[in-house]
Amino acid sequence: MHKYSSLWLDESLIANASSRAFSGLFIRVQLIYGRRKKCDEVKPICGDCKRLGLICVPRQHPNHASSDGETSSGNKTSPGGLSVCSPYPGPLSNDEGRSNSQKPPIEQIQHLSVESTPLLDWITLIDEDPNWPELFRRNHLDQSSAIFSRRAPVPIKSVQDLATIFPMTALNSLTGVMPEALEGWSVGEEHLLNHFQQVVARALVVVHDDENPFLLQIVPMAFQYASVRHSIVALAACHLSKVYPDFRKDVFDHQSLALKSLKNELEHEDHVESALVATLILCLLEICEGNSRKWLLHLHGANALVERLETRNHDLLQFLIELQEFLRTITGITTPNTLKTPEWLLSEKPSRPISVHPLYGVAHSLYETMNQINELAAKRTSRYDSAEIELAFMSRGREIEMVLQGWSLPHGFENNQDDREVTAAALAFQWAALMRLRQIMNGNRAQHPSVKPSIEKILSALSIIRPGSRNEAHMLFPLFMAGLESTTKANRLTVEYRLNIMETTIGFSNITGVHKLLDRLWHKSNDGDPNVDWETLIQSEFVGLVLL
Repeated sequence: MHKYSSLWLDESLIANASSRAFSGLFIRVQLIYGRRKKCDEVKPICGDCKRLGLICVPRQHPNHASSDGETSSGNKTSPGGLSVCSPYPGPLSNDEGRSNSQKPPIEQIQHLSVESTPLLDWITLIDEDPNWPELFRRNHLDQSSAIFSRRAPVPIKSVQDLATIFPMTALNSLTGVMPEALEGWSVGEEHLLNHFQQVVARALVVVHDDENPFLLQIVPMAFQYASVRHSIVALAACHLSKVYPDFRKDVFDHQSLALKSLKNELEHEDHVESALVATLILCLLEICEGNSRKWLLHLHGANALVERLETRNHDLLQFLIELQEFLRTITGITTPNTLKTPEWLLSEKPSRPISVHPLYGVAHSLYETMNQINELAAKRTSRYDSAEIELAFMSRGREIEMVLQGWSLPHGFENNQDDREVTAAALAFQWAALMRLRQIMNGNRAQHPSVKPSIEKILSALSIIRPGSRNEAHMLFPLFMAGLESTTKANRLTVEYRLNIMETTIGFSNITGVHKLLDRLWHKSNDGDPNVDWETLIQSEFVGLVLL
């Protein structure tokens, strides 16, 4: 039997229909659905529902109904004895059918006016609570035939034989990965390295492959330093484990090997660069786990290694320093940290060409301003200690707000589709930062008049960025802020749909965590608690979640 046993009728049709006409129509609809294949009375789940992956809800026969016209599950019965289920499906228990608390459709709609119902469905809060196990089930392929090895593996006698297992890709011209360089690598490591190049490295930046530092500079180091090799392989395994849980073992194994190699390299002064690379990759791994706070330890370690560098005299060091600063900014939005920029970095501001940055896009100065917002957020606990402190707090907030409002896009980035998308991502980040700043200044419980325009600006920018675009790497924070303050069905669906796409295209578990967090907040809002503190919820239920 199909999961939904009644038709979701248009509310305007119902509101305009007389009770007699509606009753006749509803009975006919139920009779139509009654022709569908019935559930086996012996087996708890019919074949069709099992094949389609649906929840099977057996019908209640007339003789199962109570004397007052209600079935044992609490649903009203029509004159024909058919179970009238709510068109708003709710959570299902194991054997009880639909929830007792749901109203029959007539009771749900009789209070709606004819004029308001068509628009009301889209501008009011979402009524139904999601079925969490279905909504957030992972796309596991743990039973896929692809993950099982052949009984008789191909014998490897030469480098040429190895190439048949590890196929060459066009990226090898950028990374320098050749079959000869893979001597000593297991087939599993080769596959994970390939996955890092083709998927993970691309998901972390907003530039083309020929400008991607993870491909150009990080991958070649994997053939020189064991710590970099195992950290890259562990990150790729973490990414794959969302779809293939068997790769969890590879995550643990290579993470342990990376930490062991890192410990050895830290004993040598001339291995600071490789140690910094491995530490930052391990930090990314913990962030992308979605439910770990170990990234904070790695971030502190990276900060200590940056202090030991004392220079950024080539492209690799420049990128590593910027990656550490980027992670410090993003993690500071959801988790207060006490990391400070090394003094020598403050006095040495490198000149940046007018181009799209791999991490920041065209919004580098916005991320610097976001650091100031994070620092202001850390001072909220003491803002009311005295009138002077409160005045200074608000004054600093207004200064940051003026900087954000005065920010403008760099010139020369609006001539093609790629440039329009990267500028749209920057504008979305600008409005999200403004929303975050006003939350800090006015409190999470305050509805600032600028909230609705800010949401509209973010969703407008989102419409320019194609689903699957590399610029989605910058959209998690803006999407979270827009979803956080959205109260209409249309806006929430827009945010959730794009998050669902990003869970597949970017593929890290922290995106799933953000999706779950928003759904929890929407659930509480629908239950009459719109002022729930999302930061408290992160610290209690979503510990370590990062908007990367």
